[in-house]
Amino acid sequence: MPLAELARRPKVRRWLGIAAAAVAVHALIGVFAVPPLLRSLLAGKLTQALHRRTTVEAVSFNPFALAVHELKVADGTVLFSDAAVKPPFAATLRAVELGVRSFSTAPNAAATVELSLATDADETLRETGELTFAPLAAHGTVEVAGLPLRRYAAYYRDAVAFEVRDGVLGLPTGYA
Repeated sequence: MPLAELARRPKVRRWLGIAAAAVAVHALIGVFAVPPLLRSLLAGKLTQALHRRTTVEAVSFNPFALAVHELKVADGTVLFSDAAVKPPFAATLRAVELGVRSFSTAPNAAATVELSLATDADETLRETGELTFAPLAAHGTVEVAGLPLRRYAAYYRDAVAFEVRDGVLGLPTGYA
């Protein structure tokens, strides 16, 4: 049966009308209700979870794509532990600063990401880059400094045929 003839049937027309109305309501809610609600929820939940003041400058919401104009985490702390390695590893990441600008799931939309932190062993990490989701791609630079190699022996000990007794790693590199 041709599509035009199918569309003239009352039952089909009614279901097409219901589907069109559902899409319209979804779009209206996504454009007018979701952005203020999401902005408030993100700021509140991030502040509560990180025990630091966080701000979300603005949120725009395409019901068929997600966009966040700016997200910041300032002076955060992360307690990291890994019991899967022997001996177990633990570290405190402090002075965590994260900034994400122009995040979007729209095609070819590039988000700018900046991350910096220090650890309880005075190591530092700094990352700057861009990220796209459609297509999935990332490029940027990472710099680590003051990384005591012996501290991470649990992760590499079984893969090398020698013991690292001392040494500090500092490394800037790019990724794509």
